[in-house]
Amino acid sequence: MLLVAYGWHALRVGRGAGRAPLIDLRLFARRGFAVATANSFLQGAVLYSSMFLVPLYYQQVEHTGAVAAGLLLAPQALGTAVTSLLSGRIADRVAPRPLILLGIGCSLLGTLAFTQLGRGSGPADWLVVGSLALRGVGMGITVIPGMAAVYGSVDKAQVPAAAGAVNVLNRLGGALGTAVLTLVLQRAQAGQPGLPGAAFGTTFWWVLALSALSIAPALLYPGAARRAA
Repeated sequence: MLLVAYGWHALRVGRGAGRAPLIDLRLFARRGFAVATANSFLQGAVLYSSMFLVPLYYQQVEHTGAVAAGLLLAPQALGTAVTSLLSGRIADRVAPRPLILLGIGCSLLGTLAFTQLGRGSGPADWLVVGSLALRGVGMGITVIPGMAAVYGSVDKAQVPAAAGAVNVLNRLGGALGTAVLTLVLQRAQAGQPGLPGAAFGTTFWWVLALSALSIAPALLYPGAARRAA
């Protein structure tokens, strides 16, 4: 009800006298912007929920300390940082669609190992570290082309509003994704009380499904690089 009320307000409010809405819903009439924000929403759900689930698994199941569990995310952050720099250099010369699909593919492959948590001996430590790094690589590949698509889909005067809207929806995706997957984990733990690790493996199948779902908006990105005027 609150979302409907906000939509009604945002479409009515005037643009002048400091009355611009926090998120201008008229921007979603532009296909490029709508596609980019949908992708950002889903990527936020995948990223933030995984950053919650991985340390929680190692603390609850492997009985790892809080600091060590947090440091396990370092390979993912490193992979994101390195590939963000590289993708930024080629985003202007390569169409966004193949880059973003490549990034999603890397994220999917990097998530597969976590679906095996609690099954037998589970994935080896080196495989977990490598999978986290691969997930980071995938996320880094998608960031720059995705933001470039946002900026390229709106007029120059609308860029600040567009950037703000994308960031808000990315964080909303993260909050909603974490809440939903926490509920999934709770239900899985209740259904498998003697296998706490397996409940995490089950939950990561949902993470994998969210990653796969982001393929749909990614297919709507431009498939050819824009030529400079």
